[in-house]
Amino acid sequence: MLLPPLSFDRFNFHSTFPMALRFEVLGRFNRARAAQLTLPHFVCQTPLFMPAGAQGTIKRLATDQLEEIGCQIILGNTYHLALRPY
Repeated sequence: MLLPPLSFDRFNFHSTFPMALRFEVLGRFNRARAAQLTLPHFVCQTPLFMPAGAQGTIKRLATDQLEEIGCQIILGNTYHLALRPY
């Protein structure tokens, strides 16, 4: 069964599907910028250190070690993590 196309006149997209994240620029200087990245579970201030979770470098660290280095977010490639989970 085919559904009729959505009419955005009668459909409030953002109230039905809230944004998963929001990126707001707080300040600029030349080509640099400071911003706030709002995620469903945390708010990150940029610029920030974002370690990569692929190839086993970050997944071996304990939570207190990540907090000690100021890690607010981890970049993880799920394909690489599935290949080498440990």
